Amino acid sequence: MKRLWIALAAMIVSLASTSVFAVSEQSCSMAVLSIDEAIRSLSALRLKLDIAKAEGSSSIAMTALSSDYRTKENAFIQHIELLGIMSRETLIERMKQEIKILQKENLAAGIEAQHLHEQFESAVIDGRDAAFHPIEPGSFLMGDLDKKDVTLTKPFEMMATLTTQVIWRKIAELANAKLGYRINPTPSHFVGETHPVERVSYNDIQIWLRALNELSESGETALTDLIRGHKIGDVYRLPTEAEWEFVVRGRGLYNKNFHFAIFQRIEDYAWSFENSENETQSVAEKRPLVIDGREFYDMHGNVSEWVSDRWDETLPGGNDPHNLAEDEDDDRVVRGGSWQDDYYESRSGRRDFQRPSLRNNHTGFRFVRTVKESAP
Repeated sequence: MKRLWIALAAMIVSLASTSVFAVSEQSCSMAVLSIDEAIRSLSALRLKLDIAKAEGSSSIAMTALSSDYRTKENAFIQHIELLGIMSRETLIERMKQEIKILQKENLAAGIEAQHLHEQFESAVIDGRDAAFHPIEPGSFLMGDLDKKDVTLTKPFEMMATLTTQVIWRKIAELANAKLGYRINPTPSHFVGETHPVERVSYNDIQIWLRALNELSESGETALTDLIRGHKIGDVYRLPTEAEWEFVVRGRGLYNKNFHFAIFQRIEDYAWSFENSENETQSVAEKRPLVIDGREFYDMHGNVSEWVSDRWDETLPGGNDPHNLAEDEDDDRVVRGGSWQDDYYESRSGRRDFQRPSLRNNHTGFRFVRTVKESAP
C-alpha cells in the first residue's frame, strides 16, 4: 500500500505542471490522494485536448498539448498496470465516464457535450481498429544522403498505427468465410491483439488488401467497425515509398535524420533493439509524430514496413514518384526501423529491401486509403 501512495503522489505532482491539473497544496496531501483524482485529472487534460482540436488550435499548440497528454497518460498507465490496479482498457472506460461528468460541470467551454464525448471515443487510438488521418499534398526533400526534390500532388489518408494482429485476423476471417480466400488469420510470431502483425510477406499483404477491397466493394457492413470512416467502395493499398517518407518527415518540415530534431529523444518515440526486450510491442504505446495536429505512431520503430515500390538504389524524385515492379519477383522496399534495429537504423531516410515472398518477425505494414476525387 505504501508503494501505491508514493507512486500516486509522484504522478499527481507531475500532472500538476499544467493548469488543467492545478490543485492546492492541501489537496496534494497524502490523505486525499487517490486513483479517482488521478483519473479525473487525466480526463480533464484529455477534454482540453479535444476542445483544442475542435477549435482548430495551431499545430504548435496541438503538438505541445498532445505530447503533454501522451506523456502523462503513458506514465499513469505504467503505474496502474505495474501495481495491478487496472488495465488500459478499464482506464479508458473510466475516463469516458469522467469526461461526461466534466462536461456537465460546464468545462466544455460552450462546445456541445455529446459532440465532445463522441469525439473522445473516436480519438482513442490503440490499434483495435484502423484509424486514418488525411495527408494534404506538398513538397519535401526525400532520401538519406542523396536527397531528391519530390512533390506529391494528390491527398491520401494514412493509417495512424501499424496494422495490428486483431485487424489482420478479422479481415482475414471475413475474406475466408465470405469470399473463399485462404488467408492465414494468425501468422505472427509475437502474439498480441494490438501488437503489429508480422511474418507477412509483400505477397501476403497484396492478397489481404485485394480481399479487403473486394469486401469494401461488396458493401460488407462489418468493415465499419474495423475501419474508421469506411464507406462502401473505399480502396486500400500500401503507401508508396514517397508517401511514407512524406509523412515521417512531417510533410517536409523535418528534413534531418528523425522527425524530431534531438536524437536522444528517439527512445520516447520508437521501439528498437535498445528498449524492445527483443520482441514487438503494442502499437501506440510510444509518443506519436504529430502532423497537422494528427497523431502517427511507431514510424521510427517496432516493425519495419513494406511499401509498394520496387527496390532501386537510386531514388527517382519528381512528381508522385512510384517505382513500379517490372517482375513479380523484384525486390520491394522496406522502410522504418524495427525492434531488432538500433536507433540510428530507424532514421527517416533509411531504406532497405526484401524479397516479396519473405516472411520474418520484424516486418509488418500500415496501409493507406485513396482519397476519391470529387465529381466536377
